[in-house]
Parts: sequence; structure tokens; C-alpha cells
Amino acid sequence: MDEVEFRRLLTLGLGRAILFGREHDVSAFRDLILDACINCYAIDPQCEGTRADFMLDLVNELPDSEYFLQGVLSSLSNCGDDWHAKQRFRFAARLAKDGNEKVKRTMYESFVPGPNMGEAIAIDFMNLDGMGGFLFAVERLGKLLSGNPKHVDLGWLMSAAAEHFGEQGAWGGLRREASRNPLVQTYLSAVEDLNAKTEHSSVTNSIKGSSYDQLKTRLPIKSPSRLGFWGQHASDDDLLQAAHGLRTATDVEMQRSHLAIFRRRRFPLDHSILFQFAHSSNEQIQWAALSALAQITDPAVRDLAICLVQTKARWRELAINLLRLNFRPGDHEIVLEWFGTEGEMETLHTESRGLVAFWSANPSEELHNRMLLSLYEKCPCSFCREDAVSSLIERNALPKHIRAECVWDANEDIRELVKPVEGKVEGAQGKS
Repeated sequence: MDEVEFRRLLTLGLGRAILFGREHDVSAFRDLILDACINCYAIDPQCEGTRADFMLDLVNELPDSEYFLQGVLSSLSNCGDDWHAKQRFRFAARLAKDGNEKVKRTMYESFVPGPNMGEAIAIDFMNLDGMGGFLFAVERLGKLLSGNPKHVDLGWLMSAAAEHFGEQGAWGGLRREASRNPLVQTYLSAVEDLNAKTEHSSVTNSIKGSSYDQLKTRLPIKSPSRLGFWGQHASDDDLLQAAHGLRTATDVEMQRSHLAIFRRRRFPLDHSILFQFAHSSNEQIQWAALSALAQITDPAVRDLAICLVQTKARWRELAINLLRLNFRPGDHEIVLEWFGTEGEMETLHTESRGLVAFWSANPSEELHNRMLLSLYEKCPCSFCREDAVSSLIERNALPKHIRAECVWDANEDIRELVKPVEGKVEGAQGKS
């Protein structure tokens, strides 16, 4: 195995990397492994979490594990305010939980929360030391809020604390400490203000059930998913009015908002306007228009999909979606080739979802297992990989060697998935 392939395994979080590390000398990959310990390779860490636990499992299998542990420890000081910092503190918290007091001291000394990931990292202190760790982190966050109150991402910690201590225990402990610690009071006031604003926002910002006349007074709206939801449930008359609204919109943001309405519903007027927007110089307009064209059945849409891939266009990730309603015999092989030869991670992430939707609309039992195995092997999102593994298990088609890898997967839920099938007769497993 070369370094490129080993990096791919670490990036995806495939357990094959750990199995390889157990059985082979990986000293040639030392720098790569350290880099993957102190930098988060997950493509969507907000959903997947970091790779800290996965990397610690790998490091624990290596003869020079102390080198990597010291590397992570040295990286804690001034480590920034991003997912890389979150991974480093998570890695350290695992070590501290196992009784490494030196690591714990370094964690406490190094924690200077930033506005983006301060709360996320604070959760590690709570999980490590309970209420004491929680209040320590809250005090540090209060200090941050004293100087930068408007730009701190809040909500993560109290949600985790309510789950950890219970609602009453979390808020009660926070209020008791706030009564004697001004920095904790600063934090408490900030999260109470946030909760009040969130409750107000959930009522005033809802667009569910709005007519188009009501909706357009609030456009543009930056959330395509909310607009797509409105379009999905709009009446035919409201949808027609929205289509006319797109034709008359001149502002870019208004055009984007109107295009987003048709992510899940067919554009009811002449759809040549969608092709015009698909060739816009504005990439966000292009994306919105291509998403709307995915609801259209037209040979020109199919031609556009093929052109996107052949020219390696910016939004080629949507090409599989465009073929979903424009299917021809042989397309299963075509989309599998597109997915199999793609090398850009973000593109693969979107294509993986498109691949599943394509198969749902155009089933091919003969190639279904092959599609699922392709998702397992190449999809950069461990959540999407989990769905593939689950489907392969249901189809009694999870190969033995992949099941062995799944025991070490970066996704804990994938590890759990393979436990019930261990010990079963292989039977039809391995078919594809």
C-alpha cells in the first residue's frame, strides 16, 4: 500500500487502515499518521464528529504510539478555533479518561476557547470531569463572552449538559455557580438570551403554510432547504405564481431564492429559463438552476448531465441527479463509472446521495450490490457509508473482509451494525 492509498483510508475513516497498521510496518507513513492525529480529515465533522477516536485506535496498535501521543499533546497549546482543535482536545480527553494526569493538566492549561468551537471543545471537559469540568469550561467561555459577546457560537454545550446531567441538573448547577462567579453569570445570561431569541425565531421565521404572496414579502431567504420545503408543499397556484416570480426577478439573491423553490417540484412554465440560469456566470445560480432541472424530464437535461461530467464542470456532482428522470438503458453503468472515477471528495459526497436516489427511481437488482460496495469504498461521508453497510447486511451481501474492517470503522454505528452478524454462516455473502 502506498501513501496515497493510506491517506485515502484515513480520510474516509475506513477500518482497513487500522487492520493494515496492525499487520504491517507503517513507519514510512509516520508523518501522515501524525498529521491525521492533529488534523480532522472528516468531510462533514458537524455530522460525523472528528476522527480522534479512530486515530487513537490506530495509534494504540503501533509500536511507536508514544510518538503520536506526544505530538497531539504538543499541539494543544494555541491550537486554534476549528475542527482540528476539536479533534486534538477529543484525542487528549480520551487519554486523560484513561488516567493520564499529564494530559489532563495540559488540557486544562491549554483551553482558551474561541468563538467557533469553544463550546464544542468544552463538552470534552464536561465528559471528562462532570460538573467540575463543565463549570471550568463555562467560566472560560464567560471570559470569551465578556470581550466578544455577539460572535460566539452557543447552544452546543447546554444541549450536551442537559443530556449529561438532566435539564434540572444542568441549569441548576449553572445558576448556582453564576450566583457567585461573574464570568459564569455572563455565560448564563448569554445562553438565556439565545434561548429566548430561538423561541421567538421559531415562530416568526416559519414559512410553512404561507401563500406565495406572504412568502415573497420575506424574500430573499438564504436557506434553500426551507424554500425547497415550501415549494414541495405549495399549492399548484402558489407554485405557478412563484414560477412567474422567477421570470421577473432581476436581483441575484431573489433569483436564487426563487430557483430554490423548485428543488423538489417541477417548474410549471417553459423550463428554458432554467437552462439560461444553468449557464449563468454566478456559481450559486448555476447550482440552484441545475437542482431545479433535476425535476425535469427532457433529452436536453440528459445532454447537459453528460456535458457536465465530460468537461469536469464545477457542478458535475449534480449530473447523476439530472439523469434520474432522464434514464436510458445502460445508465447504471454510466453513473457507476462517473462515481468510480471521481477524485474530488466534495463531489463524491454529493454524488453518493444522487446515486442512491438514482437507484431508487431506476432499480437494477443485478447491479445493486455493486452500487452499495462502490458507496462503501469511495463515499467520503461515514453516515452515507453506514447506510450502504446496513443495506448490504440486509441483502446478506456484506463480504467477510469488509465486515472485518467495519469493526474498526470511524463511525461507531457501523461498528455496532456488524456485531449482530458475527458468527452467522457466510451463505451468500460476498455476492455482488
